[in-house]
Amino acid sequence: MNEKSNTMIGLSENGHSKLKILKEDGIFHEMVDGYRAGVAFAIASNESPVPISGKKQTTFSVGTVDRKLAGSTLVQTLLDVDDSEVYAIIEQLAEIGVQKFYHEYEETGNIDFIQMLKIFESPSQ
Repeated sequence: MNEKSNTMIGLSENGHSKLKILKEDGIFHEMVDGYRAGVAFAIASNESPVPISGKKQTTFSVGTVDRKLAGSTLVQTLLDVDDSEVYAIIEQLAEIGVQKFYHEYEETGNIDFIQMLKIFESPSQ
């Protein structure tokens, strides 16, 4: 395993509280599931990572989120991020995804993942 600068990762306090609600309300089985889904959704949405503002709440060990280093490898490959920054970028992507999930949940009372994923469909030719 490559040496990483962070051993614990998380979200902003705001993002953490939103992820906790999504877990408690049964949208995600575990908070880490929502965290990983947030990263994947942000990457698939072609979102640009932005530093997390305000106080951050570390919640997960890197080993919990990225057991086989697939997430860090994906982020390094797709976003051309060096080893020392990869988990800060993962946090930023998770923050973006969780905020988008929560916004959808707040607006509709649910998250229609199928509808959200339709933005990735290629246009008809």
